[in-house]
Amino acid sequence: MMERQRNRFKFSLRRADARRRALPDYLIIGAQKSGTTSLSAYLDQLSDYRPAFRKEVHYFDHNHERSASWYRAHFPRDDRPGSDSWAVGDATPFYLAHPEVPHRAASLIPRARIIAVLRDPVERAYSHFQHSRARGTEPLEDFATALRLEQERTAGAWRSLRNGALRAPAAEHFSYAERGFYARQLKRWYAEFPAEQILVGFSSDLFADPRSFVSAAASHIGRPMRATESVDFAPRNTRVYDGIDETVAAELRALYAEDSVELRTMLGRPLPWAD
Repeated sequence: MMERQRNRFKFSLRRADARRRALPDYLIIGAQKSGTTSLSAYLDQLSDYRPAFRKEVHYFDHNHERSASWYRAHFPRDDRPGSDSWAVGDATPFYLAHPEVPHRAASLIPRARIIAVLRDPVERAYSHFQHSRARGTEPLEDFATALRLEQERTAGAWRSLRNGALRAPAAEHFSYAERGFYARQLKRWYAEFPAEQILVGFSSDLFADPRSFVSAAASHIGRPMRATESVDFAPRNTRVYDGIDETVAAELRALYAEDSVELRTMLGRPLPWAD
């Protein structure tokens, strides 16, 4: 209780001088369970970057009824002598899937750099299920059953988000298959931001060669990684669980086939899980 009160007091102090605080230079928009926590932690270690006061601010989804001053209170004081001194970002992985976030973000921070990290959608869906199970938000024990019931459980939630609702827990907790349709989601971001402001990478590349991935992300943001930077590249937020049933995996792979073709065309390069 005392810690919560201290945090509230610190936040009230930051909000009091919100006008002097930065808005994010970049957004890490997802996908969930694709390495966003790791990427955010790696960037925060670089000399020309400052961490937000929490990783997932959720301003453009859960808290969009609040003011921009509330949002600014989650970021450091902007004491930069020039625009390129340092950068700060917001890493909230539900931003990619949320139907209204791209327009909201473009309205407030139109020059922000956008970073999406995509994982094999079959692996992502199963990891999402295991994540929900571990957190106690998923009562079902069988992944196949959860997939079969997904539309019934989430259709109303997605509809409410499109109609302006701030929260629709079912859309976040049970959207195992839906959140792997990356082409559909990225289209909304490309409609609001110039293509040169959007970087799309793959989680397999992030974990195979994190230094190269982070270097590319930092260059995209506009504050390149220094050659001498020392970064702890240990993966964050990992979990061990049994493998997915092969029949279920094949059914999901077929479900994503068309979207993967569209995504490959959109990005102009092969997909690690489909080529």
